[in-house]
Order: sequence, then structure tokens, then C-alpha cells
Amino acid sequence: MAKRPRATDSEIVIRPLQEDMIGIANLLYAAMNSMRAHCADSVCVAYVNECVAHLVKRYRIAQPKANASATVGWVAALRMLDYARTEMLHKMVDADCIDLMDVCIGRLTRIQTAHEQDPHTLAVN
Repeated sequence: MAKRPRATDSEIVIRPLQEDMIGIANLLYAAMNSMRAHCADSVCVAYVNECVAHLVKRYRIAQPKANASATVGWVAALRMLDYARTEMLHKMVDADCIDLMDVCIGRLTRIQTAHEQDPHTLAVN
């Protein structure tokens, strides 16, 4: 009977983190697709895309797959970004990605505020 290769200590440590990053990348990707569909904030979309690309490269995870029909409203996308940002902060993912999420969340919060004042507004300055 062939022996199964034993995982090294570094593999044991990284696998749960990789799984967390896969979940965060998928969450960010879903939020990004929803932003494309509903609020068209190209700056925020670019920031989220940059963060996803960073996670894919740094943690050697697969690029999330797009499901264009699976979008949520832009307010839910804002909540998804906030949750992903919080998870990244707790997992100590690099500060650049967290900073990008802070900017994006700020932009979407301004959209939400403008939308509450005028329901036909889905743009940010």
C-alpha cells in the first residue's frame, strides 16, 4: 500500500487561509458583478477587481467565475464589500486591498445617501 505524502507544517497553516481567501474573492467578485449591473461605479469596480486579482496572485487561488445572472442589489453589494473587508482585516490580508475596499465602501455609501434623497440617483461624484 502506497503511503500518502505527509503535509508540511506550512501547508497545514496555509490551506485554511487559502480557503478563506477563496471565499473572500468569490464574495468580492459577486459584489463587483452586482455593482456593474446596478450602480455602474467604474472606479469601485476597478478597485474590487484589483483586490480580487491581488488575492488570486498572493494566495494562489483560482480566479472566481462570473455568474452574470446572480447579482444582488447595490445596497446588498455594499454589505458584501463591508463583510469581505472585515474578514480581510481579521485575516491580516495586506493593507492595500483593505484600503481599496475602504474607498469603494465610501463611494457606495455616498451613492446610498444620494439614492435615499433622490431614488433615481445611482451615480457618485
